[in-house]
Amino acid sequence: MALVLGLSACGVGQPPAATVNGADISADRVDEIVEAYVSADAETYGQFDGVGDDTLSMDPVTNVLSSLIGQVLQSELAAERDAVPTEEERTQAEDEIRTSFVQEETPAAEGETSPSDAINTEIFESLSQDTRDYLIDLRADALALTRVVGEETGSTDEAARAYYDENPELFRVLCLRLLAVAEPDLPAIQDRLDADEDFGEVSAEVSIDPQIVESVQGPPQCTAIGQLQQQLEPTAFGELAAGAEGDVVGPFAYDAEGNVVLVELQAVQTTPFEEVRDLLLQQLPSAGDQAVAALLEEEVPEADVTIDPKFGTWSPAQGVVVPPGGADDPAPTAEDLPPVEIEGVDPAAPPG
Repeated sequence: MALVLGLSACGVGQPPAATVNGADISADRVDEIVEAYVSADAETYGQFDGVGDDTLSMDPVTNVLSSLIGQVLQSELAAERDAVPTEEERTQAEDEIRTSFVQEETPAAEGETSPSDAINTEIFESLSQDTRDYLIDLRADALALTRVVGEETGSTDEAARAYYDENPELFRVLCLRLLAVAEPDLPAIQDRLDADEDFGEVSAEVSIDPQIVESVQGPPQCTAIGQLQQQLEPTAFGELAAGAEGDVVGPFAYDAEGNVVLVELQAVQTTPFEEVRDLLLQQLPSAGDQAVAALLEEEVPEADVTIDPKFGTWSPAQGVVVPPGGADDPAPTAEDLPPVEIEGVDPAAPPG
């Protein structure tokens, strides 16, 4: 199946789909990658009717090409810095290429193969060895570039510490005590608290829920503020988040029987950096990833990129290939067809 529709030049000898700072990206290779998507999942990726004799149905195709351009740019940046992939990076690159063609939002059940895994495998195995090696080489160069510029930039630990210091509210922990009573009993309870009786002692005496009685007699019940935000309705969370140590907030509805609950902020703590360091290192972009993203933000608008008009035109500001004018695309959007996910490169959005 030829996806370069209506073109007598399709096949051997056709001009490159794109040239990036003198490096050609073969139109045949773009054609092969898109064909692999169609072959693996024709229902999703098979609608490629172009408009006119010299156009393609372009969103899926130009997304493949845009992604390849970003990868070639990273490969060139790696060469400029003598960033040579290690054997471990080449192995990692192949593993990533094998699983990066499509993403599945819902993971498969244990012991089962997800639809995305099956499609990824089929796409990878349908590609020629030359195209597989081409994609793996580009990804390995990107990993080497990330390593080298990360070493130049500094410690990921430092970035994690800076994020922690700049966002203290995200690491607050609230230690709470509850008091649940029937709503008609609330005024008398409130008078006792206003008279400075201990909240925990009053709760242990009057609360209608045995679990609350047990909890206020035990150690403090402390919860990260982010977790509380997921558990509480917005009004209750807002009052707690704005409160100070020792405040009592509420009443809030407690159950279907009309009982209400008061909440005491027994203590407001901050999780030590050491306890969240590993989580931050997992979630934050590495120093190398951030440095590569910054490099691409500078390099993409300045890159010398030419596109075969049949594929569209290059937008330096967006860092993507823009489809030919008038192309009507009933196929999935660019976001639906990422050929390979590359750290720091989002072909569907402006660089950075």
